[in-house]
Amino acid sequence: MAGFSTIEDAAAAALVHAVARSRASRRQSEYMGAIYEQDGRYYYTEPRSLHSRTGGATRLQIPTGSLRALYHNHPPGGGNDRFSPEDIRMARKLGVPSFVSIAPTKRGKRAPGAESLRAYYPGQTTDDRGVPVLAEIPIDVIVRDLMVRLLNRDPNDPRGLYRESPNFPGLLAN
Repeated sequence: MAGFSTIEDAAAAALVHAVARSRASRRQSEYMGAIYEQDGRYYYTEPRSLHSRTGGATRLQIPTGSLRALYHNHPPGGGNDRFSPEDIRMARKLGVPSFVSIAPTKRGKRAPGAESLRAYYPGQTTDDRGVPVLAEIPIDVIVRDLMVRLLNRDPNDPRGLYRESPNFPGLLAN
């Protein structure tokens, strides 16, 4: 991964992966990770489930002193449309922004599948709803997500988004 030029772009790409993993899990649980800086570029750790089998805390490994932000998703459900008190406490404690992907509400306030990306900046954000984030998501991240969600394929499959036959439900025909 070549890294990203902004924390927001890294958060958007990371949350695409977190949401895909959440949707693929049986319980649609929360996934989280960290954004770190190295050589002037921003990278993210692979999303990890907040509901581990061992019940222990999720641990992330990043270069010392490089933490720049946290990210996680909120699956559908009551009260998941804002930052939790724990989300805010952790961002303040670590002194870094926290990004969350909020699933569409069941009341139809947002289009189905249209997650909302929001940020909480310690010392700047005034409430638990956070601020909307507009970020650029690289095409390779979008293609990877489409391959997993629509085609149930490994993102590294050499066939890409092409299908093999009319009986195979792909996105693009050969």
